[in-house]
Amino acid sequence: MTLRRFGSGLLSTGQVVSIVVLAIAGGLMVWAALPLALGWSTHAVATGSMTPQVEVGDLLVADRTPAAEVEVGEVVLFKDPSQPSRLLSHRVTKINDDGSLVTKGDANPTADLMPVPEQNVIGVAKLRIPWLGYPSVWFGSGRYGMVLLTLFGLTGATAFAVWPDKKTDDPTGAQVNEPWPWLVHLRVP
Repeated sequence: MTLRRFGSGLLSTGQVVSIVVLAIAGGLMVWAALPLALGWSTHAVATGSMTPQVEVGDLLVADRTPAAEVEVGEVVLFKDPSQPSRLLSHRVTKINDDGSLVTKGDANPTADLMPVPEQNVIGVAKLRIPWLGYPSVWFGSGRYGMVLLTLFGLTGATAFAVWPDKKTDDPTGAQVNEPWPWLVHLRVP
């Protein structure tokens, strides 16, 4: 005989870890998606030219600051003047008289060869979200296995967090099936 009751009062350690991992991943996703509602943009960092401030796999959230309002020292996202299909995020080191920007990656020994024209500026980086850009970086570099591993890992963590907890603590010896273990305070006698 299988009995069902709500909430055993405790979650397993694995379920707690799964819930914490999902909460962190969900929080990071909210931080990545919320700026989109403000008209800002998010971009995954694919190279280490800005280390240690910005690491590979981070997401940079940029507002829509016009090039004329950019100041020296700010990290800007822009279309690479030498390869317009590529986006870069580098620090502004100088503003030329014509309004173009001289940029440099923090980890690079020299400034970028070509100044950034005003029309190439996307915005100023306002927020860095660690790790959340890795799936995009992996996908862009053809590492589809890592993307699938991440998806399967999050799916597994979700399944483990909500999986019914089977207990045999019923006085009659019947197996008790906990359908929703996170409902701790809804115990039915």
